[in-house]
Amino acid sequence: MNPKNDFIEELINRYFEGLSSAEEEDTLYAFFMRENVPDDLLKYKPVFHYFATGIVDEFKVADTMQKRKNVRRKKQHVAWWMAAAASILLVLSITVWKTLQTPDFDPYEGSCIIRNGVRITDLNVIRGELDKTVELAMAQRKEYQQLIQQANEDNAYVKVMKKVEEQKNEIANKFVDENAKKKVRKILNMRI
Repeated sequence: MNPKNDFIEELINRYFEGLSSAEEEDTLYAFFMRENVPDDLLKYKPVFHYFATGIVDEFKVADTMQKRKNVRRKKQHVAWWMAAAASILLVLSITVWKTLQTPDFDPYEGSCIIRNGVRITDLNVIRGELDKTVELAMAQRKEYQQLIQQANEDNAYVKVMKKVEEQKNEIANKFVDENAKKKVRKILNMRI
């Protein structure tokens, strides 16, 4: 038997028992990345090759998926605000159009407002209340337009990157062992 193989087998046993150090794991990764691995150790090659390279790829995929999800969520919010603004604009347009089409018809005739249990039928009071409601709707429409404009002007990339960094820190902080934390942070900070 080859003394080097005995050393590698000892490292493999320590690895699977959870007793290996970061340096020992690096030794195993480097050993199994070689082309000429002894036949009796070939069965471990896919495992250590995966730990050396595959996990990094999984983090890349997860990071990319999170970025896409954040962009999709922002687009959904913008679309919702645009739909709300369009709905308000449509209602106001229809109201104005109908008012202009029938100038001698009073759409508020026969309307009433009940306030604190008192029925109010005075059209001047009702029109005042409706005018306030229209003003409120217009103010909300303006606010929605400002929010949409602000969302378009905001630098979404910076927000996404801050969120990614927070998630990386959360993942790394789940490990108790400082060497494991360093290793995970190193993997997470690799460039895609």
